Amino acid sequence: MSPSDLRDGQWARLEPLLKERRGQRHAGSRPRKYELRRVVDGLLYVVKTGCQWRQLPTDFPPWQSVHQQFRAWRDNGTWERIGKSLREQGRQSKGRSAAPTVAIVDSQSVKTALMYGPPPCRKRKVILTCRSAQMYTAFIGTKYPEP
Repeated sequence: MSPSDLRDGQWARLEPLLKERRGQRHAGSRPRKYELRRVVDGLLYVVKTGCQWRQLPTDFPPWQSVHQQFRAWRDNGTWERIGKSLREQGRQSKGRSAAPTVAIVDSQSVKTALMYGPPPCRKRKVILTCRSAQMYTAFIGTKYPEP
């Protein structure tokens, strides 16, 4: 078990958001070859350590399987749906409404972003893409109460 692996409480909260109508089967209705939890753990390992997909340790599913599942979830909007759901759950657990009513925008940041484009996101001295950093924050950085 690596430090990036999900705890049982985290997995219980995340699993229903990842499972689609077909459950434990692929789109072609074949049974899954690798447990979905191990695929997610492998994905989080890559995000947390910043290693290359091909450098994924052998105690996770093959990197091709983990990367393919990441791409599928990215393309069908699963990550956005999970981020929204976890954010809403976190807000409700603190007694706030699910949707924020106020947004604060720093005008200097907006001007800079428009002038130079999105900067690379940095986390633990590893340069990640902004999408990876958002995913990392959604699963690892945000503290949600155990169910």
